[in-house]
Amino acid sequence: MSVSAQLAEDEAGLPVASLWEVFNRLPNGVCLLDGDERFVACNEHYRDLLGPAAIRLVVGTPFRSIVAATIELGVVEGGETPGNPCVRGTDWITERIEALRAADRTVVVRFTDGREMRVDQAQLGRNRLITLTDVTVLRQQERALAARVNELEEMQSRLEAQSTQLGELAERLATLRDEAERANRTKSEFLANMSHELRSPLNAIIGFSEIMKDQLFGSLGSAQYREYAFDIWMSGRHLLDLINDILDLSKIEAGKLDLVETRFDLGATIAACMRIVAGRAEQAEVAVRSTVGADGIVLWADERKIKQILINLLTNAIKFTKPGGRVKVAVAEREGWLEIEIADTGIGIAASDIPVAFAAFGQVDSSLARKHEGTGLGLPLSKALTEMHGGRLLLESELGIGTTVRVGLPVSRIIGRLPSAAA
Repeated sequence: MSVSAQLAEDEAGLPVASLWEVFNRLPNGVCLLDGDERFVACNEHYRDLLGPAAIRLVVGTPFRSIVAATIELGVVEGGETPGNPCVRGTDWITERIEALRAADRTVVVRFTDGREMRVDQAQLGRNRLITLTDVTVLRQQERALAARVNELEEMQSRLEAQSTQLGELAERLATLRDEAERANRTKSEFLANMSHELRSPLNAIIGFSEIMKDQLFGSLGSAQYREYAFDIWMSGRHLLDLINDILDLSKIEAGKLDLVETRFDLGATIAACMRIVAGRAEQAEVAVRSTVGADGIVLWADERKIKQILINLLTNAIKFTKPGGRVKVAVAEREGWLEIEIADTGIGIAASDIPVAFAAFGQVDSSLARKHEGTGLGLPLSKALTEMHGGRLLLESELGIGTTVRVGLPVSRIIGRLPSAAA
């Protein structure tokens, strides 16, 4: 039996073998010192942790010598205390001994193999108990957690800074939005006022030129005068159409254009639109035909605006179709939509230019020598009027092949069918 066991047996008179087995099975290293800070006993785990320095674990050896041996034999590389990060050599030994003498102190020692041991010290009467606990994983987790906390704090600071910047940007954008809305309202009001101011004298010009071209009050005396009167009338009509389109678009943007909805025969409306553009189609040598009957679907919508949409689209189709080409009008129901389809065999639009075509005053062909006159309001105005009906306007086109425009209205706008169509 060892000296430590003998001491324990003499003082306590307990079953030493059983207690010593428990002592050795503890997961921590345990060492007992007497009142003079000399070694009394330890378990095997404590010896294993000290490695080469365990040679100094002899009953009666001063604890200072054991600590010095851990430094000399390279078992530990230094120590940490809560208020003193790392001290080495003689200073470290002194720090350890002072910590030992203090009541119930805890320090952390780093071993040269990378492990970290927590040293807990407790007073047992005159004796002192020292416990070594491997806290390597715990310390790694604590450092990782601290690093993560620092990272999160930095991230929080960045997010707070970004939040402040976003708040300032949002305020700036709100200001710019309000300014843009005010400017847009001002523009719309200006266009609306100018349109009204221009239409009055323009109607007079159109009326007088029409009287002159038709020679209602007698001959003008020269054929050239009649041609000039016709040119004035045509130019006046074109300008009036432009002014009306601008006025309608301005009203839509200002939310002041209202629908006047009634029930009407879609087939008859399409036929009326085709009669309106018939002269233009004949002059352009473009064949326009419809697969829609004279009767059939009865719609609930603003008939005048539906006509405006169709005339705009038919005019565009004829304008951009070469002589000998074709324009076809058809109606079909597809997936909850009533689609009025206008397809032409014209010059087509490149896919990248379609957004330009839908922009107000957008001109796909913007060269100075543009072959096709126009204001660029037909498509955007038709799209806006279609959307006012809860519909959609889709455009598919391919250069050199042609263009297909589909005016989609909700099928809920179909309120009936004429008897001849249902028969």
